[in-house]
Amino acid sequence: MATLAQHRAGEFLGGIVYLLTIDMSHITNNPLHIRRYTNSYGVDGSGYLFQGIRYKPYPYELKQIKRSSKPNKSGSKLLIGDNEDFAFSRFIDQVGGDIQGARVLELKVYGDFLDTGVTPNTLAYSKRMDHIIDYVEDSDKTYGEKILHTQDPLSRDIQVPKLSFSSGIPNSTVSLINVFPATDRIITKDR
Repeated sequence: MATLAQHRAGEFLGGIVYLLTIDMSHITNNPLHIRRYTNSYGVDGSGYLFQGIRYKPYPYELKQIKRSSKPNKSGSKLLIGDNEDFAFSRFIDQVGGDIQGARVLELKVYGDFLDTGVTPNTLAYSKRMDHIIDYVEDSDKTYGEKILHTQDPLSRDIQVPKLSFSSGIPNSTVSLINVFPATDRIITKDR
């Protein structure tokens, strides 16, 4: 019989890895306008490979994931490094100077399930965040840092079309609502 320590050692799945995707391709119609990052270096310093896609090491931090039932209140702040090379600012310039509307997706994956892990599994992930960028600002506190304010697309104030119709003559026994659209019927009710 296995001891508790042996059992827990078998549960170790290589640690948690966070993978970030910033996707502008649906707006610019250019498949090159996608950036994929991880906030750690990986084993060899080149990042991680998951689902055949390389995630490069790049400093970022996800803060303040808010969930609310009120419209326009669910969102998060994503702090992303824009260091000496200004790689992220160059990406913003490359896509037209604005990344509003870009999709931001962060996946949480156990290290063993990465493509180079012990047991690779492309379906073994969970979404930590799947938002749309609302606006971007420079950080006041840290030089070389951008703050991406995001919104959960499911929490936006959705304008639902309203149906309005007349039910015929008020206080009448005849209704002009066609319940059976394939036929033309007048429905009467007894009072």
